[in-house]
Amino acid sequence: TFGPLEVQAGAPRLQLAQNGPNPFAARTTIRFGLPVSGPVALRVFDLGGALVRTLLDGPADAGPGEVTWDGRDAGGAPVPTGVYFYRLTTPHGSETRKMIVQR
Repeated sequence: TFGPLEVQAGAPRLQLAQNGPNPFAARTTIRFGLPVSGPVALRVFDLGGALVRTLLDGPADAGPGEVTWDGRDAGGAPVPTGVYFYRLTTPHGSETRKMIVQR
C-alpha cells in the first residue's frame, strides 16, 4: 500500500502584479506577494531610468502586500504624463512592470 501523495508546484516566489488602474491620473495601487519576510524596496523610475520616488524601503512580512502611489515625485510634485516603471527588489530577486500616468 501507498500512503497519501503530496504534490508541491514549487517554492513560493516573488510576485509583482500590474498596477491598477493603468493608465491612471490621480492614484494607482501596486500589489505584490513576498515568499519570505525580509527587506523590500519598491521604487518608481522614469523612462530614462532616473529614480522618481521610493514607495517602500524596509522590512515586510511574507505574503500579500500593496502600496498606493499618488503620482507624485519624491519632492511632492505631480509627475508629468508618461510611461514609468516600478521595481520590487528583495534579496531573493526583483521584478519590474510598466505603468502609464495620464493627466
